[in-house]
Amino acid sequence: MFPQQRVVQGTEIRWLPAGRATPETFGSVPSIHAAWNGSYSLSLDGHVPLKLEDEVFVALNAGHVLTARGRRDPSACLLSIYFSPELQEKALAALPVADRELLTAYSQTPFRLLEHVRDSDRSLASVLRYIAHHMSTGIDDPQWYEEQVSFLLRRLLGHEVSLLRSVDALTHMKSWKRRETFVRIARVTDLIHSCYERALTIDELAEAAHWSRFHMMREFKAVHGISPYEFLQRRRTQTASRLLCATDLSVAEIAERTGFHVRTLVRRLHRSRGLGARALRTLAHEATQSQHSTSSRMTTSVVSHVETATSISCVR
Repeated sequence: MFPQQRVVQGTEIRWLPAGRATPETFGSVPSIHAAWNGSYSLSLDGHVPLKLEDEVFVALNAGHVLTARGRRDPSACLLSIYFSPELQEKALAALPVADRELLTAYSQTPFRLLEHVRDSDRSLASVLRYIAHHMSTGIDDPQWYEEQVSFLLRRLLGHEVSLLRSVDALTHMKSWKRRETFVRIARVTDLIHSCYERALTIDELAEAAHWSRFHMMREFKAVHGISPYEFLQRRRTQTASRLLCATDLSVAEIAERTGFHVRTLVRRLHRSRGLGARALRTLAHEATQSQHSTSSRMTTSVVSHVETATSISCVR
């Protein structure tokens, strides 16, 4: 059993707080999985490694076994949502006809996701975090959870439509070949997302796609607009920025955890954020203190109003 679990109209919401490993789970319906506060390593079907962090999430079709794998950060938390068939039908029916036809054009089944680790989308991440917050605090409101998972699934389908449009935009190849190309490139990005902390060679990335080096690099740039190397460096920089702002790890420790040399990390931070490591960390700490201060003032104000109202009531 999961430490915290809700079943709402057949949809299962599972929350694993820090320090808990996910038990082996067979997904009989499509699902979405996201992790926060560190790295959460998973194994798909016993042999495909997945690493979920704040920067990414994964959407899966039915028929997969998901288990914990290897080491994970002690503070890492995992949210998994398994969408019921009824909810899927409602969400599909609510889509514009053109979007629904695009979603069903690539498979015989009415609902088939492009399976891969995806960059965190703000519109999806905000809903996932909201649901995770309510699960972690033990709030039990079936109607609220039903509304949120319905909203989440509609946004996931919208994200899927955007991906499929990018697949259709691969006009340099025949239409029947576009989805296969995207799936193969997704294996490359999955490897990068799950193993960015170590040195990845072009040969290794090409092997993941079952292509030659040249063909993999050409198709990767056609899909993502950048080279595999730049994609890898960008992924490392995202994680390094989060660790710099959210932890007390030294720059050298962060570089080691993200596969950078220290000087390379400093240069990448300057290039992507326009600030050095120390300045970024200072800004993040100041922002956190400002949020705590604002929250404290709001709480004090509410308490003050309550006390004033009570005293007036007593006088009357």
